[in-house]
Amino acid sequence: MKNISISMVYRCGANWKTNSEVIIKGRSGFNEIQSLIELQGLDDWAIPELLGLPSCYSFDPLTGDSFDAEFDHPYVSIEVELTNKRETSALTPQAFIERCKAHNHDAYLLPFQR
Repeated sequence: MKNISISMVYRCGANWKTNSEVIIKGRSGFNEIQSLIELQGLDDWAIPELLGLPSCYSFDPLTGDSFDAEFDHPYVSIEVELTNKRETSALTPQAFIERCKAHNHDAYLLPFQR
């Protein structure tokens, strides 16, 4: 059984990294997801919350604890691949595709900044 693995890397301006992975059930839409990630620039400029993914920041996005305005930002890099791992999220491939299409980070504020 193949599922879709979405790997996220948060890299702050000081080059500290945190990683996270989400597995969504099924492989339908995999090629479309790959294309959208490149087309929308989500390989380097994704905001997890806008995509229905959990945050993987090195700070608390709700309260701002440990947020350093000089180095921190809301963007992660994401990659997708097929995997045999079990799903870890209720997010469907189609829902993820729709979120990728709607992703717009131009005016996004972290929850603690709202």
